Amino acid sequence: MTLERSLRVSLLVMTGTGIAALGMALASPGWLLAAVGLFAAYVALAAVRPTWRLRRGLATTAALVAAAGFVAEVAGADAFLVPAGHFLLISQLIFLSQERTCRNYALITLVSVVHITLAGVLSVDLFFGVCFLIYLPAGVATLLLLNLRAELERHGGKEDSLLLRARLRARLLGAITLVAVAELAFTVAVFLYFPRFGIQLFQLQPVQKGPALTGFGDRIRFGDLGRILNNAEPVMAVRLLQDGKPIEATAFPLRWRATAHDTYENRAWSTKNYIKDAEPRSFDPARGGECRLLPHYLRFPGTDVTQEVTLEPIDTRMLFSLHRLFTLKTATPNLDQIFWHAQSYTASSPRPSTVSIRYIATSRVPAWPASQLRRPVTRQYGYIEVQRALQLPASITPRVRALAEQITAGIPPGAWYDRARAVEAHLKGRYDYSLVTWEPREGVDPVEDFLFEHRRGHCEHFASAMALLLRTLDIPARVATGFSGGEWNDYGQFYTVRQRNAHAWVEVYIPAIRDWEAFDPTPLGEAMPTPPTGWLAALDSRLAHLRLLWNSYVVNYSSQEQLDLRDAAIRLLARISDAIPALGSRLFGIEGGWGSGGGLAGLAVLLALCVATGLLIRWLVRLQRRRGASQSAPGRPTVAFYRRMEAILRRRGFRRGAAVTPREFAAAVIAEGGAAFAPATLIADAFGRVRYGAAALTPRERADVAAALARLAGARRDARETREGRDRGSRQHAPDV
Repeated sequence: MTLERSLRVSLLVMTGTGIAALGMALASPGWLLAAVGLFAAYVALAAVRPTWRLRRGLATTAALVAAAGFVAEVAGADAFLVPAGHFLLISQLIFLSQERTCRNYALITLVSVVHITLAGVLSVDLFFGVCFLIYLPAGVATLLLLNLRAELERHGGKEDSLLLRARLRARLLGAITLVAVAELAFTVAVFLYFPRFGIQLFQLQPVQKGPALTGFGDRIRFGDLGRILNNAEPVMAVRLLQDGKPIEATAFPLRWRATAHDTYENRAWSTKNYIKDAEPRSFDPARGGECRLLPHYLRFPGTDVTQEVTLEPIDTRMLFSLHRLFTLKTATPNLDQIFWHAQSYTASSPRPSTVSIRYIATSRVPAWPASQLRRPVTRQYGYIEVQRALQLPASITPRVRALAEQITAGIPPGAWYDRARAVEAHLKGRYDYSLVTWEPREGVDPVEDFLFEHRRGHCEHFASAMALLLRTLDIPARVATGFSGGEWNDYGQFYTVRQRNAHAWVEVYIPAIRDWEAFDPTPLGEAMPTPPTGWLAALDSRLAHLRLLWNSYVVNYSSQEQLDLRDAAIRLLARISDAIPALGSRLFGIEGGWGSGGGLAGLAVLLALCVATGLLIRWLVRLQRRRGASQSAPGRPTVAFYRRMEAILRRRGFRRGAAVTPREFAAAVIAEGGAAFAPATLIADAFGRVRYGAAALTPRERADVAAALARLAGARRDARETREGRDRGSRQHAPDV
């Protein structure tokens, strides 16, 4: 591949990767398709018509229009980064359509570096990581080839097309590859050593936007969850751990809880005084960065389950986990503290994040005996959260209480647990699940309309109906929101939770355990989406695993993980240093600095194999070079025989100057070395015919050239004797001083 073509290929790869990364980071499908489409059109046009250029006047006009659009967009949107990205995309396409000079190539390279830098600020998605891995070696190759092209132009002139058509050797390509690998290794080393000091750059606005997620906050309107139940956008990835090993949940339901709402009015659920009562909590370094939330859960019988949660940059500050969360630990630089609302058992981030958040939650999955849960209630409880869970709005009519009493007929009033199970079973068995939306009748509460008129709905309707039915029976109940289930990923041993897994259920206060027990009145067998199958599902699972790795170990790479990596590296080096003497002792019998006979023989054999391998590689490289020199390039005769003559003469002490022609060099060698070097004239004449006459040697001429090279190779003694005789003659005829 010629130098010019190699430079064009590396430049287009680098430029196209930068355009794709920035176009994706702008989070605008229109701009991405336009930029990538125009770039592909330019590449196709340049391949068909290499001499095509955009007229300078049109290019200048396009640049001015782009600058004016940039100013207008900044003034109208009150933002800078995204308009700058739009302007840079247009500018790069304009620069690509101009002349193929080193100066313009350098400008394109500079703009491409700005592209990838801005894309790193606007987006930290997995796609950016893929683009960066492609961009890095392409950028290194472009810089090296561009510098080489500039040097050739500087010394040979732009008009010397032979210099620009010079072919790249394997040595140069290997050097470029080595530099690219070294730079990548240096980049990884810097990334692993330095903390994520630039994480605050990701908080700039506007930046990469996560999926819109409604229905999670201190207040949700009736029907909010129904808007996202058909959305397959991923929300989070959760890995469950027990004793440090990933597990798949089979013994307990997966309900990723966000919060619980205790107040229902005006067709909305809310948590009373959430903002006022939520208090900041810090992560305690003495506990390994943990934050202890509810220690009394440790008294419950059950199993502790650790959850490694990677939460996408969604527009809610709620942190999701299994119920009965008692410790929380941050695993990301952008989560330095949390807000804890004790009444609703809700943990939230202090600020919205535009990148993923990673944290480690530990919950106690209880195993209460049924006999304890069924203990009758003998007195009223005055806890504030319990009293709030008895509130009923004025829109609920007495017929709701009549329905509740009908459902629980025959069950004692103090059997809260059994009454709750009866209401749960009634709703699951007598009502239908449906995502079809409907509007409640004028003046009728939506919950009451669901119970007596429509009799079909989604999880919000079922959970709200059960909570209000129980409240009419003076049983404290509240609506909890979050997600249910998830798609198990065999490759990464984790669950992918999507928006369509959004769910609402009921929490009922059980005095016997002094805690809230979860009830789910929604017929989940029909509500749960069918998991996808086929090769597309397998591909999606692999991509989800890569995305989790990217978010966990790149976006959320923390200082604590740096320390863990350093300690692991130190332990590995210690093991290697301890293993080498033991390995040597076993293989070679090395003891006290001296080895046994068998051990020394083994060491000698090993060294001999290493030497033989090195010699074999050297011989193969030389053989490949000789074959390459003996074969002609398409359309160009070979002149390798002349380079061989120069190598022979160089060993004899003859070197051709930069301004000496091949014929002059041959004459000088004969004049100095004698008649033994006369074959040099034949080889110089053959070189002139091949190199400048573009004529191939005939078989007879190739035989003559080979014979001349053989005579030159054996002309050392004659040359030495000739020089010595000439020197003696010069001394004999020298005048006396």
